[in-house]
Amino acid sequence: MEQSTVIWRLTDGKRGHERQTEGLAKALASRVKVEVDTIAVPPSRARGFMEFCSGTFHRGDRLPTPVLIIGAGGACQWPLLAARRARGGRAVYLMHPALPPAWFDLCIVPRHDRPKESTKLIVSDGPLNPMERTSNQRRDRGLILLGGPSSHHAWDTPAVVRDVLAIVDRRPEITWQISDSRRSPQDLGAAMSALSRTNARFVPNAQTTGAWLPEALGRSRYVWVSGDSVAMIYEALTAGAKVGIIDVPAMRRDRITGGVEDLKAAGRVATLADWARDGDLKLDDSPLDEAGRCADVILNRWPDIRSGKRPA
Repeated sequence: MEQSTVIWRLTDGKRGHERQTEGLAKALASRVKVEVDTIAVPPSRARGFMEFCSGTFHRGDRLPTPVLIIGAGGACQWPLLAARRARGGRAVYLMHPALPPAWFDLCIVPRHDRPKESTKLIVSDGPLNPMERTSNQRRDRGLILLGGPSSHHAWDTPAVVRDVLAIVDRRPEITWQISDSRRSPQDLGAAMSALSRTNARFVPNAQTTGAWLPEALGRSRYVWVSGDSVAMIYEALTAGAKVGIIDVPAMRRDRITGGVEDLKAAGRVATLADWARDGDLKLDDSPLDEAGRCADVILNRWPDIRSGKRPA
């Protein structure tokens, strides 16, 4: 009987981090037989450090011994190392770590973080996610995803509203769904609720379920995302949509804002000027499946994982 590959998936409760580990676990599950145990870690980094020092990881005491331990987010770094020290397996971190990368068996780091080359590192095009390209997209369906101010971007609600109206009015035959995020300022939700367009409907993030966004992305041929929402941009690209960027003021040129500019230069995403010139958006829509590619790299690097064996 085939043995399952046991994966411990550590989570810190932050949606963006959980989508990354979900993406890798899902990609691995499509290639080998896996058993995924999801383990919540405490926000206290000191606790994870103490567990590492003591060689314990009690949250996994009753779980099968892992072959892989994966996590994303600062709170997961010490627990990853503590779990590996207590129970073995290989520790895979899905971001650029604050700790030395060499301490992990593998790090998967987005290209926009400009990581240094290393044998213990995979460079990914954006954060991993669990989206898959589907054939369900409809040319008469569009989606607009709006974020909010961040450490990298300022925010101008009136300008964003003007851009949303320009998008909706450019293609009146498309039925648009619009949603905000937890970072969105209150005046944005009020403005979106007040839109008087028969082909647009506002769906507040607070009223959506976890399944709403993947389903909406899977149906929408056109997806516009505010430039602060990098993870959403890559989810839309992975889903195979034609993606446009709603510009928001950058606080500075840095790894996040520079990454979005790189996508524009590569022809992977459009601007409002492109939309005004070409309503169908002629873009490079070659498949993007970074979770699958990284899963393949992991399985080729450690072939024993396919049999569910623990590393020697």
